[in-house]
Amino acid sequence: TVGGRIAAMEAPEKAEDFLPFRKFFDPDGHHLSPEGHKLLADRIGHLLEHLSIVDNPRVGPWDNVGDDMCVSWFLSGECPLEVHGDGVEMISWLAEKKSHPHYKYGLGFPNGGAIMFNNPFNKPMDMYLDFMRE
Repeated sequence: TVGGRIAAMEAPEKAEDFLPFRKFFDPDGHHLSPEGHKLLADRIGHLLEHLSIVDNPRVGPWDNVGDDMCVSWFLSGECPLEVHGDGVEMISWLAEKKSHPHYKYGLGFPNGGAIMFNNPFNKPMDMYLDFMRE
């Protein structure tokens, strides 16, 4: 363990109670809004007031910490994984404004499909999946 702390943000118990929390997120519903960043910064600041800070907090090289792999096409629009399904396509938001700060990509599966993922490690691994819905 590295002695991590969590600066948790409040979350509703039920999805229908989410509207009061919407102001903490950008229009893409994934990233924090300026108000959300301020709230999180305040919570982190509160944590830091009560912790002792180590000058060079290192636990070792990443290889010694554990195995990890990240695959995302959210910003690039390039999916390196094998994808199957009728009509699957890369969808872009704000396609007419590629320089827009909220320009994002996602895979659309209008008729279902699959994303093939190979675990390159010789052990079971957790998988975290992001998704968006129009």
